[in-house]
Amino acid sequence: MTTVKKIFKACMGTSSVSEQFGPFDTAEEAEMHARRLGWNWVLAETRTLDEFGTILDVKQRYYSIRASMARQMTPELAQEILDLTEGARRQIMANVPKPMNPDEKRFFAEYEQQMLGTPICAECGEEIKFDDLYSCEITHFDGRPDETIHFHKDFKKLCALKWSNKRLEEANKKLTAILEMFNDKS
Repeated sequence: MTTVKKIFKACMGTSSVSEQFGPFDTAEEAEMHARRLGWNWVLAETRTLDEFGTILDVKQRYYSIRASMARQMTPELAQEILDLTEGARRQIMANVPKPMNPDEKRFFAEYEQQMLGTPICAECGEEIKFDDLYSCEITHFDGRPDETIHFHKDFKKLCALKWSNKRLEEANKKLTAILEMFNDKS
Protein backbone atom coordinates (compact mmCIF):
# COMPACT_ATOMS: atom_id res chain seq x y z
CA MET A 1 0.00 0.00 0.00
CA THR A 2 1.43 3.36 -1.04
CA THR A 3 0.40 6.86 -0.06
CA VAL A 4 1.04 10.19 -1.71
CA LYS A 5 2.06 13.20 0.38
CA LYS A 6 2.35 16.72 -0.99
CA ILE A 7 4.51 19.40 0.65
CA PHE A 8 5.32 22.98 -0.37
CA LYS A 9 8.39 25.16 0.21
CA ALA A 10 9.05 28.84 -0.39
CA CYS A 11 12.09 29.20 -2.71
CA MET A 12 14.42 31.97 -3.79
CA GLY A 13 14.91 30.39 -7.26
CA THR A 14 14.31 27.27 -9.30
CA SER A 15 17.66 25.52 -8.93
CA SER A 16 18.34 22.80 -6.38
CA VAL A 17 20.90 25.01 -4.60
CA SER A 18 18.54 27.98 -4.11
CA GLU A 19 17.49 28.98 -0.61
CA GLN A 20 14.32 27.20 0.58
CA PHE A 21 12.00 27.77 3.54
CA GLY A 22 9.53 25.17 4.72
CA PRO A 23 8.03 22.59 4.36
CA PHE A 24 4.38 23.63 4.54
CA ASP A 25 1.19 21.61 4.18
CA THR A 26 -0.54 24.09 1.85
CA ALA A 27 0.53 26.11 -1.17
CA GLU A 28 -1.03 29.26 0.28
CA GLU A 29 1.17 29.07 3.36
CA ALA A 30 4.32 28.60 1.22
CA GLU A 31 3.28 31.51 -1.02
CA MET A 32 2.72 33.76 2.00
CA HIS A 33 6.23 33.02 3.35
CA ALA A 34 7.78 33.44 -0.09
CA ARG A 35 6.21 36.92 -0.42
CA ARG A 36 7.31 37.80 3.12
CA LEU A 37 10.90 36.87 2.22
CA GLY A 38 10.72 38.70 -1.14
CA TRP A 39 10.98 35.48 -3.17
CA ASN A 40 8.94 34.60 -6.27
CA TRP A 41 8.95 30.79 -6.30
CA VAL A 42 7.22 27.87 -4.58
CA LEU A 43 8.36 24.26 -4.80
CA ALA A 44 5.52 21.72 -4.92
CA GLU A 45 6.89 18.29 -4.00
CA THR A 46 4.88 15.08 -4.33
CA ARG A 47 6.27 12.12 -2.40
CA THR A 48 5.13 8.53 -2.84
CA LEU A 49 5.59 6.56 0.42
CA ASP A 50 5.21 2.88 1.19
CA GLU A 51 3.44 1.51 4.30
CA PHE A 52 6.63 1.97 6.38
CA GLY A 53 7.08 5.63 5.44
CA THR A 54 9.98 4.99 3.04
CA ILE A 55 10.07 7.45 0.15
CA LEU A 56 9.65 5.55 -3.13
CA ASP A 57 9.38 8.47 -5.57
CA VAL A 58 9.73 12.26 -5.46
CA LYS A 59 8.39 14.64 -8.11
CA GLN A 60 9.19 18.33 -7.90
CA ARG A 61 7.67 21.29 -9.68
CA TYR A 62 8.44 24.99 -9.26
CA TYR A 63 5.93 27.72 -9.95
CA SER A 64 6.13 31.50 -9.80
CA ILE A 65 3.92 33.48 -7.42
CA ARG A 66 3.72 36.91 -8.91
CA ALA A 67 1.24 38.83 -6.78
CA SER A 68 -1.24 39.73 -9.51
CA MET A 69 -1.38 36.21 -10.97
CA ALA A 70 -1.45 34.46 -7.59
CA ARG A 71 -4.62 36.27 -6.50
CA GLN A 72 -6.45 35.76 -9.81
CA MET A 73 -5.37 32.17 -10.53
CA THR A 74 -8.21 29.68 -10.49
CA PRO A 75 -8.16 26.06 -11.70
CA GLU A 76 -10.17 27.11 -14.77
CA LEU A 77 -7.72 29.91 -15.63
CA ALA A 78 -4.77 27.59 -15.09
CA GLN A 79 -6.30 25.04 -17.48
CA GLU A 80 -7.01 27.75 -20.05
CA ILE A 81 -3.39 28.94 -19.92
CA LEU A 82 -2.19 25.36 -20.24
CA ASP A 83 -4.42 24.79 -23.28
CA LEU A 84 -3.23 28.01 -24.93
CA THR A 85 0.45 27.20 -24.43
CA GLU A 86 -0.04 23.64 -25.69
CA GLY A 87 -1.91 24.93 -28.76
CA ALA A 88 0.79 27.49 -29.47
CA ARG A 89 3.49 24.82 -29.12
CA ARG A 90 1.66 22.53 -31.56
CA GLN A 91 1.25 25.39 -34.05
CA ILE A 92 4.93 26.30 -33.85
CA MET A 93 6.04 22.69 -34.20
CA ALA A 94 3.78 22.21 -37.23
CA ASN A 95 5.65 25.00 -39.05
CA VAL A 96 9.16 23.74 -38.23
CA PRO A 97 10.61 22.05 -41.32
CA LYS A 98 11.59 18.44 -40.83
CA PRO A 99 15.17 17.45 -41.67
CA MET A 100 15.64 15.77 -45.02
CA ASN A 101 16.35 12.06 -45.19
CA PRO A 102 19.36 10.83 -47.26
CA ASP A 103 17.22 10.11 -50.34
CA GLU A 104 15.80 13.65 -50.32
CA LYS A 105 19.31 15.12 -49.87
CA ARG A 106 20.58 13.07 -52.80
CA PHE A 107 17.60 14.08 -54.96
CA PHE A 108 18.08 17.80 -54.30
CA ALA A 109 21.86 17.55 -54.81
CA GLU A 110 21.30 15.92 -58.20
CA TYR A 111 18.60 18.46 -59.06
CA GLU A 112 20.95 21.30 -58.15
CA GLN A 113 23.65 19.81 -60.37
CA GLN A 114 21.20 19.52 -63.24
CA MET A 115 20.26 23.18 -62.79
CA LEU A 116 23.93 24.23 -62.77
CA GLY A 117 24.68 22.38 -65.98
CA THR A 118 26.63 19.31 -66.96
CA PRO A 119 28.91 18.06 -64.16
CA ILE A 120 32.64 17.76 -64.79
CA CYS A 121 34.75 14.80 -63.59
CA ALA A 122 37.18 15.80 -60.83
CA GLU A 123 39.85 13.45 -62.24
CA CYS A 124 39.77 13.56 -66.04
CA GLY A 125 37.95 16.89 -66.54
CA GLU A 126 35.43 15.47 -69.00
CA GLU A 127 31.71 16.17 -68.93
CA ILE A 128 29.65 13.45 -67.24
CA LYS A 129 26.25 12.26 -68.39
CA PHE A 130 23.74 11.99 -65.54
CA ASP A 131 23.37 8.23 -65.97
CA ASP A 132 27.18 7.89 -65.56
CA LEU A 133 27.45 10.27 -62.58
CA TYR A 134 29.06 9.22 -59.27
CA SER A 135 28.98 11.97 -56.62
CA CYS A 136 31.17 11.92 -53.53
CA GLU A 137 30.83 14.20 -50.51
CA ILE A 138 34.15 15.47 -49.15
CA THR A 139 34.45 16.68 -45.56
CA HIS A 140 37.37 19.03 -44.94
CA PHE A 141 38.80 19.13 -41.45
CA ASP A 142 40.74 22.36 -41.97
CA GLY A 143 37.75 24.70 -41.81
CA ARG A 144 36.88 24.72 -45.50
CA PRO A 145 33.22 24.01 -46.29
CA ASP A 146 32.20 20.50 -47.30
CA GLU A 147 31.92 19.90 -51.01
CA THR A 148 30.59 17.36 -53.48
CA ILE A 149 32.86 16.18 -56.27
CA HIS A 150 31.85 14.14 -59.30
CA PHE A 151 33.40 11.21 -61.14
CA HIS A 152 32.45 8.86 -63.93
CA LYS A 153 30.56 5.87 -62.59
CA ASP A 154 31.92 3.72 -65.44
CA PHE A 155 34.34 1.21 -63.94
CA LYS A 156 36.50 1.17 -67.09
CA LYS A 157 37.71 4.74 -66.51
CA LEU A 158 38.51 4.31 -62.77
CA CYS A 159 38.37 8.09 -62.26
CA ALA A 160 37.49 7.94 -58.53
CA LEU A 161 40.27 5.42 -57.86
CA LYS A 162 42.86 7.44 -59.80
CA TRP A 163 41.85 10.64 -57.95
CA SER A 164 42.10 8.87 -54.57
CA ASN A 165 45.49 7.38 -55.46
CA LYS A 166 46.90 10.84 -56.30
CA ARG A 167 45.70 12.23 -52.95
CA LEU A 168 47.25 9.30 -51.06
CA GLU A 169 50.59 9.75 -52.88
CA GLU A 170 50.59 13.47 -51.95
CA ALA A 171 49.87 12.61 -48.32
CA ASN A 172 52.66 10.00 -48.40
CA LYS A 173 55.15 12.60 -49.67
CA LYS A 174 54.21 15.00 -46.87
CA LEU A 175 54.48 12.33 -44.19
CA THR A 176 57.83 11.15 -45.58
CA ALA A 177 59.14 14.74 -45.42
CA ILE A 178 57.97 15.05 -41.81
CA LEU A 179 59.65 11.75 -40.93
CA GLU A 180 62.90 12.87 -42.54
CA MET A 181 62.84 16.14 -40.56
CA PHE A 182 62.23 14.16 -37.39
CA ASN A 183 65.11 11.75 -38.15
CA ASP A 184 67.51 14.65 -38.94
CA LYS A 185 66.89 16.20 -35.48
CA SER A 186 67.56 12.91 -33.69
